[in-house]
Amino acid sequence: MNAGRTLEGKTMKTVQRIVLTWAIVMLTTIIAIPNAYAKDEAAIVIVVTGDFYAVDSTLKKRSLNRRSKVFVGDTLVTGQKGHAQVRFLDGAVISMRPDSELNIQKYSYGQAKSDEGSLLNLLKGGFRTITGAIGKEKYKVITSMATIGIRGTHYEAVINNNQLFVALWDGGVTLSNNAGQIDLGLGADYNFAMVQSSNVEPQGQIDPPAIIVNDTRPQIKPDLSKNSGNDTSSLTMAADGPALAPDDIWNDPSIPGFGVTMPTSGISAYTTNVASVSASGSTSDITSFAYNATVDFAAATVNGTMTFNTSAGANSWAINFSGGPSTSNGVNGAGFSMNVDSGSIVNSIDPVSGTVSGSFAGANAEQMVGSFNVVNDNDSTMVAEGDFVATQ
Repeated sequence: MNAGRTLEGKTMKTVQRIVLTWAIVMLTTIIAIPNAYAKDEAAIVIVVTGDFYAVDSTLKKRSLNRRSKVFVGDTLVTGQKGHAQVRFLDGAVISMRPDSELNIQKYSYGQAKSDEGSLLNLLKGGFRTITGAIGKEKYKVITSMATIGIRGTHYEAVINNNQLFVALWDGGVTLSNNAGQIDLGLGADYNFAMVQSSNVEPQGQIDPPAIIVNDTRPQIKPDLSKNSGNDTSSLTMAADGPALAPDDIWNDPSIPGFGVTMPTSGISAYTTNVASVSASGSTSDITSFAYNATVDFAAATVNGTMTFNTSAGANSWAINFSGGPSTSNGVNGAGFSMNVDSGSIVNSIDPVSGTVSGSFAGANAEQMVGSFNVVNDNDSTMVAEGDFVATQ
């Protein structure tokens, strides 16, 4: 009898151990699921008009609005009258044409330098872009006709009638396919090119492609006021900056990236004393905005401060930022990108994190045209973001 009870007790303990082990395994699996299927954020939407949506890798469709997040694997789609601008984590801005499809095949930024990279696939239509901090050797846009590589740049690419057209506005690009390659800009013979197919060598053109210069869509910029949740109503027609990648960029030398001759030496100071800012906080409009930055063009470094108030002065923000080549930030081509320093605070207590990025404008980089997005680390609902123009 005792032996039977002992065996029964051992069996019960064995069953309990199995059940406990199974429960632990299931709990661990459940906890791991969000991480296993976590999406890698690549960009955020800053302007939308008309139909704009994403199709993820599972073919699930979701509508995109201003401030919507965009992830690796997404295919961005604009409707017949749709238009959108998205800002990537490295500061790059892409302005998509109507009836376009752009797949984010690979994208990584902000981790180890060796892991950084951007691989986009233009399936249909076109876009204009000012590239960001990701290095030229790790950035590519592929199409069925050719692959676009950059050398630090601002350019436009359009697929029309099964042909690829590229216009180089600043910096340089390389077009390559099975038949050969051609460089545009940066001392090359051409700034424009056409590619008929993957088996026909890219052809340089003296004049910009008609499909690009005949595009007369108006310039737009986002309304960053706190009540701008509806993207259709939040758009404002703008005759002046600081819109990023606007549609008439080739005609406006005040827009970032256009006609900029970047200095290779010297130190310049930028301030918003005689410039502009359009911004908002999560609780109220931003007031008392001040921006000061010092740029060492030889070292490609940026150091500066930004201060402002939100909630009618109740929240006082003090932002410090710095960047240089060793931190994958600083000046890159005609752009700049900095992570907010750990010493940044709000209300003299709470730490702040975020980014300050943008591009230089003017014939000799007289302006810094940028954007910022910062958050209170102790209260994620307290956010401040906006655009600014600072001048020498």
